[in-house]
Amino acid sequence: MKKNILVANNENNGIQDYYERSLGKDYQVVKTSSGEEVLKKVRKNNLHLLIIDLDMPGIKSLDLLRRVRKLDSRIPIIMISIVNTVEMAIEAMKSGTDSYLIKSPNVNELKETVEGLSHKYVEVSRQLPLDIEMVIDEVKEDMLAK
Repeated sequence: MKKNILVANNENNGIQDYYERSLGKDYQVVKTSSGEEVLKKVRKNNLHLLIIDLDMPGIKSLDLLRRVRKLDSRIPIIMISIVNTVEMAIEAMKSGTDSYLIKSPNVNELKETVEGLSHKYVEVSRQLPLDIEMVIDEVKEDMLAK
């Protein structure tokens, strides 16, 4: 079963199609062009990774990152921007992105980044039930002690 990747880009200039051609063999690519749609899709879909353009309409991208993190702190996010400054990359990382790439990254860089981060999501997802079981066990122990 293919992992689901959401690609959010404000422009309908073929960039979403580029990501789909580059990643579509190994991943199911879901496309959108607004921050509001990103939030809706994160709530509804089983997404394994997000690729978000820094310049999204509606919700400012850094705010969008923070809101996505509140919905699902595990999901890896790649921020794509035409802005190539250290300051912007740092701000994006502080806001919750896992990787920052310059717009229209080459196919190899894109695939390497996606592959590395998609494994991160799987590893964190596998850990979650164990953490929940530990909490349940601790609560049971506390209840039995009382």
